[in-house]
Amino acid sequence: MSSPWDTKWLPDEREIVSFRINDILAGTGLSGFGNTILQSASDYQVNPAFALAMFRKEANFAAPGTRANKNNNPGNIIATGECRGKPVRTSCNGVYGETSTDGRFGVYPDTDAGIKAYFQLLNQEYAPGSKRNCSDISCIIQAYCPSSDCDTQNYINQVARWEKDYQCQLYTGSTIPSLTQTVKPTIVITPISTPTEIQTPISLDPNDFLSVAQWVVNSISNNKPEMIADLIGDDGAKFETFAHGAFPVGYNNSEDIVNELRKGLVDSSPECLGYNDKDFSSLLVDRQS
Repeated sequence: MSSPWDTKWLPDEREIVSFRINDILAGTGLSGFGNTILQSASDYQVNPAFALAMFRKEANFAAPGTRANKNNNPGNIIATGECRGKPVRTSCNGVYGETSTDGRFGVYPDTDAGIKAYFQLLNQEYAPGSKRNCSDISCIIQAYCPSSDCDTQNYINQVARWEKDYQCQLYTGSTIPSLTQTVKPTIVITPISTPTEIQTPISLDPNDFLSVAQWVVNSISNNKPEMIADLIGDDGAKFETFAHGAFPVGYNNSEDIVNELRKGLVDSSPECLGYNDKDFSSLLVDRQS
């Protein structure tokens, strides 16, 4: 089980990680908040993959129509401080920045504030050395969603699975256009480097060894086997190079070669095992009433 406090695995290219988070959140109530989530994770030393799993479980990433969405409160944080126990829409000042309450959960001025409040809450009340002193997911969720509110063990199991899945996606990168490729829901091809590190040569000179070598390297590194077709040319792989005067001279077999190379790239790619089911509705915490 991954640690909810581990952030050391995060790649250095934060803009790319933010992009990957946004890809996960696309079309949800948290669409576009990847940078806020990543920055808050860094500020409060919370694993962003764990936060994503929790946001998914609590209200399907603050889906429209949920209390989490209406309250700008994706983590469904119960009202704190002077806001706790106050009537609906009462103005107040909570410990984590809520400015009102819906009678149970805190209401935040905007989604950005609600996201930051969630990370601050975890850091101050659940992190090792804090009041609850939790070192793992089980400890956090037993307090965050006790059996009186939900099926706690099921919550733990789902968040643990999803955290693993999201951490794998954020680390390996299954969402950067042209550099990565999702072969099937549970397999992700790892990019060799970022777009600034690998550039396709401006032109290919079949008679220049270095040009050809660079072309092949870029084809494999960028997961673009179709580039090899340009190297093979219209005449295909001719026999006459190996047997002078042989007939026929060859045929255009570039498509065969490209397909074999593509298959090789897929077969040699690491597996990112996880859960990518899109039907979240049956998996949410029943805390909307």
